Amino acid sequence: LDMSEYIKKRLRDIVRAYRRYTAATLSAYKEEYQRKLEELERFKESIFPMPPIDIQDLKEGVHVFKEGRILYFLQYKKITVKKFIYKGVLYTLAPEYQGTCRGLLGLALDQNYNIDGVVYLNPKNPYRGVRHPNVSDSGAVCLGESTFRIIGKTLGEIHEAYKFIDIAAQVLSTVNFDDAYDQKVSAWSRRIINRVYADEISQITTDRIKLNSVWSS
Repeated sequence: LDMSEYIKKRLRDIVRAYRRYTAATLSAYKEEYQRKLEELERFKESIFPMPPIDIQDLKEGVHVFKEGRILYFLQYKKITVKKFIYKGVLYTLAPEYQGTCRGLLGLALDQNYNIDGVVYLNPKNPYRGVRHPNVSDSGAVCLGESTFRIIGKTLGEIHEAYKFIDIAAQVLSTVNFDDAYDQKVSAWSRRIINRVYADEISQITTDRIKLNSVWSS
């Protein structure tokens, strides 16, 4: 084997080895780049920009916080319960039997401002619900047949939340004992439902309306 053939063979071997090394290196770089790109996409999805809250919102008693991928837009609300539903009948309470709830009422929103839920929370213990028969221990609000008016709606901008919070407050101003998480969740609700069970509804109400369904807004 002459020297020129030997040199050519060695050069071919070196080139093949270099190509294999380069291909493996480029493949590793490509995989790492793809992995970093996927991480970046996941990070971008997790970013939930702070909504444009201003001083007027603070004056309105607004609280905003993020938990996981859900944004909560809450407003302090005092709700006077003036009516209740029992066995498909809507009753108006006499003034001395009306009750008052206080807490942070608001919306659970996803990144696109779609309304996933309504909550009514105790400001002193924000992981507990307000003591209303149609509010769960965790603060979830049962909207009954008014669910379609709020859940699944999309806000065009964050301040449209006020409209839906007002709808929820309107719903909660009537207690639905037919669809309650706990009929006796508070001293006030125990007082009312005990009078109902004692067949003393006429003594605590001023009028009644027969409903077509068990939940009315």
